[in-house]
Amino acid sequence: SEIEITNKVIPVLIKANRSEDIGLIIKRYNNISERMLVLIIKYILKCPDEVDEEMEVEPSNDPAALKKDDLSLDKKFANKNAFLSTKQSERRDILSIALCCAFDSTTTLPFIRQYISFPEMVQLMDHLYKILTTSVLTDPYELRGNLVEGDDFDIDSKLFEWFRLLLDSHCQQILLSRDEALGEKLDQWLQLIDTHIGILTEMKGLRPLLSKLSRNKSLQLSKKCNQWYTIEKLKLY
Repeated sequence: SEIEITNKVIPVLIKANRSEDIGLIIKRYNNISERMLVLIIKYILKCPDEVDEEMEVEPSNDPAALKKDDLSLDKKFANKNAFLSTKQSERRDILSIALCCAFDSTTTLPFIRQYISFPEMVQLMDHLYKILTTSVLTDPYELRGNLVEGDDFDIDSKLFEWFRLLLDSHCQQILLSRDEALGEKLDQWLQLIDTHIGILTEMKGLRPLLSKLSRNKSLQLSKKCNQWYTIEKLKLY
C-alpha cells in the first residue's frame, strides 16, 4: 500500500537529506501516515542550508588577492545567495504541501508532542499564518491536485486544524512562556480567526439567496425542456 511504501522510503530520504525527493513523494502519494507527515515537517523545519563547495568562499588575508578577485567573489556570493533562496523556497513549498495533506487530528497530536519541539512549534505557527494571510501557497490545488480532486477539501480548515493541534500539544509551555513576541503572534492569530469567523457568518446569509436562485434556475430549465418536447410532439402529428 501507499502507506507502507512511504513509511519505508521517507525515513531513508530524510536521513540522506533529499528534500527534493521528499517533495516528489508527497506530491505523488495520497496516503501518507500521520507519523511520516510530522517527521517530514520536523525535517523541513530543521533542514540545514547546504551549499556546494564551489560556492563556498574562503576568506583571504592578502589585500592584493582580494582586490584582484573582487568580481569573482561578488559573483560567487550572488550565486550562493540565489542558491540558498531557491532552496529555502523549495522547502517552504514542501512544508506547505505536507500541511495540506489529509490527516487525522487524534492520530497526529501524539506525534506532534513527540517530535515537534517548542521552537519548531513557533516556527511552524509562523508558516501557517503566512500561508493563510499571503500567497505563499499560490496554488494549493495544483500542488496537491491529485488529493483534492473529487474531495470536499478545505485547505484553510486543515491549516487552522494544524494550528489548533500545535496549541494543544504545547499548551503548558505557551502558558509558561514569557516571550512577548509569542504573545503578539497569538494576538495576530486571534484577529485572523475573528476575521474568518466574520466571513463565514456573512456567507451564511448568502445560502438562502443562492438556494432560491438555484431552484428558480432549475424550474426555468425544466419548463424550457417541457415546452420543447411539446413542440416536437406537435410536429410529429
